Amino acid sequence: AGEHGRVGVQILSLKETENERRPAIVFLHATRRCKEWERPKLEAYASRGYVAVAIDARYHGEQASSLTTYDD
Repeated sequence: AGEHGRVGVQILSLKETENERRPAIVFLHATRRCKEWERPKLEAYASRGYVAVAIDARYHGEQASSLTTYDD
C-alpha cells in the first residue's frame, strides 16, 4: 500500500499483560482531532487490562496536510 494505505496508530497495554490475550478497544477521534487526543481514554482502559488502540481518521494526524485539516 502507498502512503494513503497507512493509518497512524497508538496502542497502550499493561506491560505485565503483553504476552496474554486481552480484549481490545479501538477509539476513533472526533473531527478536527487526531489519535493523540484519545490518550487519556487509552491510559484509563489500558490500566484496567484492556489493549487500548487509537487510530487516525483518513487525512487526519500523521496523514494530514495543510489542505485537508482545519486550524483551531
